[in-house]
Amino acid sequence: MSNLLSNGIVHADGSPGPHHDRARQFKIGTIEPVKFFIDTDKLTNPNKTAYAPYLPTPEVGGVPPVPVTLAQLQKDPAPAVPPFDANTFSTSELGIITQGIEQSDLSPLTTGATGLTNCTKDPTEPPSACPEPDSRVANFLSLPNTVFPPRGSKLPYDSYTGDMVHRFFHMWQQSDCNVAHATSADPAGCRNDLYPFVGIARDDDSGSNSMGFYNIQNGDVPLFKRLADEYAMSDNFHQSVMGGTAVQHIMLGTGDAIFWEQSGTLPSQPPANRVADPTPKSATNAATVIDGRFTKCGDDAQPGIAAIKEYLRSLPWRPDLSASNCEPGRYYMINNTRPGFLSNGEINTAGINDGTALPPSFLRTIGDASTRRTSAGAISVVDSMPQRASTTARRIRSMY
Repeated sequence: MSNLLSNGIVHADGSPGPHHDRARQFKIGTIEPVKFFIDTDKLTNPNKTAYAPYLPTPEVGGVPPVPVTLAQLQKDPAPAVPPFDANTFSTSELGIITQGIEQSDLSPLTTGATGLTNCTKDPTEPPSACPEPDSRVANFLSLPNTVFPPRGSKLPYDSYTGDMVHRFFHMWQQSDCNVAHATSADPAGCRNDLYPFVGIARDDDSGSNSMGFYNIQNGDVPLFKRLADEYAMSDNFHQSVMGGTAVQHIMLGTGDAIFWEQSGTLPSQPPANRVADPTPKSATNAATVIDGRFTKCGDDAQPGIAAIKEYLRSLPWRPDLSASNCEPGRYYMINNTRPGFLSNGEINTAGINDGTALPPSFLRTIGDASTRRTSAGAISVVDSMPQRASTTARRIRSMY
């Protein structure tokens, strides 16, 4: 088991351990040459220095400052998010908008707002968070440069806390990988020491949120601990793919990467402003030129692709020699993107045209690989996808 406690980064009570410096985070002063990097050792003059004397402050990260009222949700439902105002929502109304939750479990949907600044000036509109430090975290202005528990007198268990954003190209940079730094305990040589820096450069209002941890030894997040104890197959597993939530869901459901497919009269490729260009904006600004949702990973000339492939070639087990499904000319989804269908079952044409939603896909899923309902209503384990998905199907079978 490899975790913060076993590595001596923290003590059992959550305080900094004898090896707390293993979690130390850095910032970069100069990016030369100005191109996408995943290894700071290859920058000519990175001026890589540790945050001192303290970490950047943890940030609110867009979580709700106050509960949304029923009238605010009815006026503009799109930006309206929990918690719901207990004074204006009845129990039956909460049950309607949160289908499947037992009535006895609805009350937590009305608690947990930060109580910090509401940046929505119109009181008839849903509230919104201001980009500001999360002052609820104890010692938020003077956190040592290591991991910290997100605790405070105004942070009860049901509190909403700020997130951090992991994107495909960003996470490669945050991980800061070079096989020259590999050890038996870390065969990939990833130092994981640029997490706050890259998020701050992206201006995602996360600050040092990525360095927060919950101490299950002391009873934190008991429900998550129970779920992990009962269902986790590997406690050291974190994710399947570099990046954020959507690509992980696709990988769990398909064992594959999803790409943009032509469908009817919908566009044949995503708009140019949705295609990632992770080149830094300047030598002193690590924010990317286009923080996009898609990339042509089968094209080595695509910005950012060559650096990743070069790193994979450097690893002694040569993952670059494994069969790749990055087909030339295809745009693969790498960051959070909405599905091609709305909740009412209609195709999200506006979202697809804008590149914020993915067209309907023929990508084979676990459900397709396992079962097919025949015309007689029986279940049989057979191939159920069109011929153009057969290559993907073979790849999935080879994984099991």
